[in-house]
Amino acid sequence: MLLNGDLALEELKLLQEVIGRHENHAMRVKGLLFVIIAGLTAATYAEGMRGSRGWMFAGAIVLTLLFMVWELYHRAISQQAITRAGAVESQLRGEADYDGPKIGHSVSNKIELQHLIAEARRPWNWSSLVVVLSSLAFLFWFAPPPKETSAQKPSNATAARQAPVGVLGCPTFQEIKGFFPGRRILSD
Repeated sequence: MLLNGDLALEELKLLQEVIGRHENHAMRVKGLLFVIIAGLTAATYAEGMRGSRGWMFAGAIVLTLLFMVWELYHRAISQQAITRAGAVESQLRGEADYDGPKIGHSVSNKIELQHLIAEARRPWNWSSLVVVLSSLAFLFWFAPPPKETSAQKPSNATAARQAPVGVLGCPTFQEIKGFFPGRRILSD
């Protein structure tokens, strides 16, 4: 049978796992946000999606705020586990009697708006918003405007030869031959 000190150490190890797991989830949420924003930005500039950079900027801010709430949820759970781990550590130091294990109780508390606000007040939790806003601000002010449409008329002879694309986006053999006007292909 485990003594109270051993039980407290086991609880502390499990709390550390919970903290690590939810911090990992928060980082994955942040990474997913960056991938989505980068994909939308690339699609806007490469394919000429309809809309202005202002709408893209506003949409990215809204999307970032939604992802930030999702990230803050995981950080709030992690903070509850950190609070409990602090209590267990003080009990291990002999400052109080061990009252556990209480992992389920401490982590299963409902995450409410005040928990999210408390996490939002921590400056390091704003990093995703700062990165997205600064990246988009750079694009907004310094990048050329996105293409109007992807089906524009080609501007020169080389582009005119490259414009037609076959089934499923694959060029035909005749189109490939047109890409190399100076070379003779063996089947000629």
